[in-house]
Amino acid sequence: MKSKIIILSFCLLGLQLIVLGNISAQVEFSQELFEELAENTNEIPWIKIPDYEKIVLDNGMTVYLAEDHEMPVVQIFGYIKGGISQETIELAGISQFLVRMMNTGTKNYSEEEFAYYKERYGINFSVYGSNDYFGYRGNALISDQEELIKLAAEVLQNPSFDTPYYQRTKYFLYNNYQQTKADDDYLAAVNFYKNLYKDHPYAYSSDVDLLLSTLNNITPASLEEFHKQNFTPSNLILGLVGDIDIAEIKKMVKDYFADWQGPEVVLQEAELKPTPDNWGKIILIDKPDATQARIKMGYLFKDNSFSEKVVFDIANSVFGGGDFESRLMEKLRSEMGYVYNIGSYVKYNKLAGDFIIDTNVRPQKACETIEMVKGIMNSIKDGSQAIKDKEVYKIINRWNAHYPQNYRYIEDVFISIIYNIELMNRDVDYINKYVEEYNKVNGQQAQEVFVKYTYPERFLTVIVGKKEDILPAFKEKCIDVEVVSIN
Repeated sequence: MKSKIIILSFCLLGLQLIVLGNISAQVEFSQELFEELAENTNEIPWIKIPDYEKIVLDNGMTVYLAEDHEMPVVQIFGYIKGGISQETIELAGISQFLVRMMNTGTKNYSEEEFAYYKERYGINFSVYGSNDYFGYRGNALISDQEELIKLAAEVLQNPSFDTPYYQRTKYFLYNNYQQTKADDDYLAAVNFYKNLYKDHPYAYSSDVDLLLSTLNNITPASLEEFHKQNFTPSNLILGLVGDIDIAEIKKMVKDYFADWQGPEVVLQEAELKPTPDNWGKIILIDKPDATQARIKMGYLFKDNSFSEKVVFDIANSVFGGGDFESRLMEKLRSEMGYVYNIGSYVKYNKLAGDFIIDTNVRPQKACETIEMVKGIMNSIKDGSQAIKDKEVYKIINRWNAHYPQNYRYIEDVFISIIYNIELMNRDVDYINKYVEEYNKVNGQQAQEVFVKYTYPERFLTVIVGKKEDILPAFKEKCIDVEVVSIN
């Protein structure tokens, strides 16, 4: 019954989203729409920062609390610093194994009891893993706020690993890894990241062969030890937002978390070095049944402290991250008709990031497409097709229209605040400082930053496709390609 009630509450919330005009849910995005949006000048958004209270328990656990009385619900969320970056190669994949076990049962609740408890109180709660942190998130009706906090405390403090579902989880992961091996996207990702990141933990989650080889090393004892090394109160951030009374819920948090003790966490930061041996390298994964050429190309990039991130992201939107009006889309889709979609993306991690271009093309056009991508990048760098103020203005104007959509509700703002403060070492008002900063960018700044931080000669390129259809064009141009056969 509780599940039905909370689902109804969130259905009502969804209805509010529609009424408020969730453009992405009502309008089919097209090139014409983007052009229409760009012709109108949108106001520079400002996001209201909600009042909140921050406390630190005696055990070092950091807690953020905020009231939001729009709906009779409470949201819980938070982070544990470290994540996949804390894995060793001998236990690669342990983070994924860990969170699946934590989401199944605990020391005090069997798998069946755990599922019944969530169903009885209409609670959603789960733990997940990322490169630099673990996260968790859940919700319940406000009448069940204590049951939600109790469950969160149980999952985070008392997971059980020596259980009947340990072996089932192992079999599930094994089958999942095996099925993934035939996927074109997987083949492109694993061969790209293991060459880009080498033996760094950032590459582990993409390398299914590695994950299969280490699966038997992950025992209940190793899961227990990995949990103890990472999930300690001094390394945990907890947030609660909703129709709460701060004084009341603060007492609940202390009741369920204050007695939790654990060692101080020393996070390992495995060094990431440039890999010049991969600069300019092209790897072709021969997949005889492939009908398209799956291309992933890129290089190591800056970490998440990159001081010129905002300007570079604007510049990259002009180059390849700006949907229909990006240079890559205009040339390779609109003009040449080679691709349906192509994009350039930056992923910023704590220790290093990566700059990537992704697309699918007809196999015979793979070589030409790669050369065109480099040519478009070089045309910006040499100034022959420099980034213009008008292009930058269109991107800023679109961002001004869509940015507020991410922060329509207090919970969205609150989650972002905690993420920025605790994981990114940013100011509490980073949301608005980000808006202020991107609105100051002009064409010249974008051009200078793009020239400074793009390196077409460093592209590591991985292609997945049928060798007989792809290779002749490279041979004709005397371009070296390393061919890898699928076992």
